[in-house]
Amino acid sequence: MFCYRPSKGSCWGHAIHPKRTFGAIKKLHHCFEAYFEPVQVRGLTMNLNPYLDKGNHVPRLKQKADQLFGRPGAADSLDWVFPPAEFPRVMDFILENHPDSKLPADPIWLSFACDLAWKNSALPNIEWPEELSKPEYAGFRNSSVSFNLRFGGRIMFSMGIVIPISWQADASYEFLARFCADVPMKMTAKNFTVDKPLGKKGKWAWRKPDAEIAMRLAQVIAK
Repeated sequence: MFCYRPSKGSCWGHAIHPKRTFGAIKKLHHCFEAYFEPVQVRGLTMNLNPYLDKGNHVPRLKQKADQLFGRPGAADSLDWVFPPAEFPRVMDFILENHPDSKLPADPIWLSFACDLAWKNSALPNIEWPEELSKPEYAGFRNSSVSFNLRFGGRIMFSMGIVIPISWQADASYEFLARFCADVPMKMTAKNFTVDKPLGKKGKWAWRKPDAEIAMRLAQVIAK
């Protein structure tokens, strides 16, 4: 297995990439569709940002959002807080109505948290230690991630993202090359650890990759 976790000095995770909200949301949408089971989100919030809106895009977006979702409280409010079930509709609204991504400021912001569960069909192989296959470890197998998708936004995952594929298989590195290119952040080889057995009792722990694994990671992951 691999685990991707930022260094302790990067407690706020990674900056979104690309920096513009719409590009990051499009990449995230593709990532969810390609790699993960349907997500159940928490704290789903959409904001409209009128800063530098010289083309009057935000009033038109607000009118459409009011018609689709209802007014978000006060008549002039630009913030919507949604129940989890609205996530597909919110994503569709943003993807269908986001104006030109070359605007001077991002008119739509989105934030939420969720637990990511891999699609087995998306992985080239599956490798969980026997003890982690038990039902009581379901929480460990799913990675808790927070997304703050706005200009200068962040993706936070303090406990890391566990990728249950073999560090010995060639197909695993081909998969990591694709996945790291598809996620809306810049991943680096130095943030990977691998599971290594400890002693003769089959116990394991996360360890830094040895020289060979580190070299293979560096070869497939853009810096």
